[in-house]
Amino acid sequence: MTQHNRYQDYSEHEGRIEATYDAFERLIKGESQRHYEFMHYDPASGEGTIVDMTGSSPAHADLSGNMYLQLRRQLKGSGPCRVYMEQYVIMPGEPSSVPDIVVTCDVNDYRDKTSLRIRSPELIVEVLSPSTEKFDRTEKFERYKKSETFNTYILVHQDRVEVEVYTRQKNWEPEIYTAGSIKIDFLDLEIDIDELYTDVDLRK
Repeated sequence: MTQHNRYQDYSEHEGRIEATYDAFERLIKGESQRHYEFMHYDPASGEGTIVDMTGSSPAHADLSGNMYLQLRRQLKGSGPCRVYMEQYVIMPGEPSSVPDIVVTCDVNDYRDKTSLRIRSPELIVEVLSPSTEKFDRTEKFERYKKSETFNTYILVHQDRVEVEVYTRQKNWEPEIYTAGSIKIDFLDLEIDIDELYTDVDLRK
């Protein structure tokens, strides 16, 4: 990418791209093969950092896949709710973000056959990675909370068997699971911890 003055849309710095909010949104609208996050967003200046999130560790990929399969199996054919992997979620007044997994029950989110942009997330799952854990717990979490439909946030550890669940009804206080199952009552879902960690190499 061509280097620009920091007061223009983009500037390269230490392997990341400093950019404006508008430049980020233009980038993701025209990009289908890679996934980007807009970190350190400053609403006052409209500036932040674009980070390419494409690719993951084997454990991250296995956990995402196992979670998706459990949710997909239970939601399939049961109503309007759909589960998606690595799709942009749009929050009011915030940069779009890409969760590992998102559940929406709004048919308008997937009615367009050419473009998938989730505006009504209900459940979001992130598999924690050392490089992005702080972002997932803070800035990204706060963005998701801006959505009125957002109800449940699940953080999955990839170095140990541990899952954190945050719900709006419990004021976003964490519940920690290391065995058994997680019940998501409002969606009539149950996540089995053993199945979630099947074939996952937990070695650091």
